[in-house]
Amino acid sequence: MILVLQNHPCDITIRVNVYGFAATYFKRFYLNHSVMDFYPRDIMLTCLYVACKAADFPIGLQTFISHIPRNQERYSYLVLNSELFLMESLGYDLWVYTPYQALTGFVIDLVAYQRRICGARSDSYLLENRSDAQLVDELCKDGVNLINLWYQTDLCLTAHPSQFALAVLVELGHTRPQLDVEVFVRDELCGCDPVQKFKQHSEEDDGDEGDIKPKKDTKCDPDTRWQELSSRLDFIRQTVDEFQFITELGPVGEEEVILDECRNPLYNIESDEYAQAKSKADSLMATLE
Repeated sequence: MILVLQNHPCDITIRVNVYGFAATYFKRFYLNHSVMDFYPRDIMLTCLYVACKAADFPIGLQTFISHIPRNQERYSYLVLNSELFLMESLGYDLWVYTPYQALTGFVIDLVAYQRRICGARSDSYLLENRSDAQLVDELCKDGVNLINLWYQTDLCLTAHPSQFALAVLVELGHTRPQLDVEVFVRDELCGCDPVQKFKQHSEEDDGDEGDIKPKKDTKCDPDTRWQELSSRLDFIRQTVDEFQFITELGPVGEEEVILDECRNPLYNIESDEYAQAKSKADSLMATLE
């Protein structure tokens, strides 16, 4: 979906989290509805329009429709009449936590960690003709592209956004082994670094002996935390490996032609069945007035 939206010509720079909102709406909608009833392209545009509002990037309907290359009148009518139906289908739960912001935070922490560990070594990956800011920008840009690609899967429904972002960071680390991303995740984020463990034990011993301390939760143990996180990252990696991604848009395929021929005419605004049903509904509404 994000690939389709980003390939539409548009002079408005839409924030990346808006695409995350729209893609999540799109997948949640089709958990309870069929593509035979509601055409994906129509729902996709409605999802994007609602996402712009929910993600604090409001765009007027006419401005939004003006960027659609053709059939603007049709899509204006469709989006206007589908907006409330979409929100009702989503249970009016419109706020979405996307992995984009979490990725930025992880990248900044990674660069700071590498700077602290490597210092000013001449062989440091951070100092290979680039500043910290340049490295952050590079990693964030590549990470956003990877998130957009992975939104083709159902990870936005099955994985926590922070774990989604962390899996993307680990994937970026596979092409940049000098960054030691997995070491950063294990030692810095999970606290498996011996220095961090020593600090934690020291802080626990600094308390007064008379204080009543709560029972220690074994789930907070760094090694256990790392094992649980590793299993989640492995699940995300397996999901990505098994998925067949679409990287380029081609001409209308056979599946889309079949879908167009088999769709429910009652939900097709261009069909005679829809026109008859709408006329009947309008007449009933007129009697109520």
